[in-house]
Amino acid sequence: MGSVMKKKIINNNGTGYISTAVYILFVGVLFAAVLGLAETVTMLRGIKEDSKTVLDCCVLENAKIIYSSIKQGHSGTDEIQGLNFSDRFVEMTGCTKKGSEISCVGSQGEVLFVISDPEVSFEAEGVLRLKVSFEVTIPLKIGDFDVLELKVPVSVKSRYINIVSEQAIPQ
Repeated sequence: MGSVMKKKIINNNGTGYISTAVYILFVGVLFAAVLGLAETVTMLRGIKEDSKTVLDCCVLENAKIIYSSIKQGHSGTDEIQGLNFSDRFVEMTGCTKKGSEISCVGSQGEVLFVISDPEVSFEAEGVLRLKVSFEVTIPLKIGDFDVLELKVPVSVKSRYINIVSEQAIPQ
């Protein structure tokens, strides 16, 4: 490959530099795309971890109320729905809530991501299983221009064993 590049560069007409510039430009664009993808994956991983932390905190703070409700034969629906996941997520991450969407804005005012209305569901039969589902929209930009919006469905599960005793233990 090195000898092919040398032959292309050593061209008396100067046109050999065009193909070399195209190769370098292609490698640069490919490198930028890989870095952009890595940044997006890291952002999604952080959102998922923050969601799990908020879910765990909500349940641990209200474990006795939820346990009492389930112990008395109620499903605990009111207590689970009252956890208000969206407000807690906004508190923890510093994002802003507009209607049913949560958006996070960067230091220069650009929107980093938008979370659709999160839905919390659960099962309570000896083990309390919680699940929050939402869709994350991440705008992909080149310079100052929005190229496309990447929509990724996210679901976070949390399981609490030992619901029969007085303490809930996150797993």
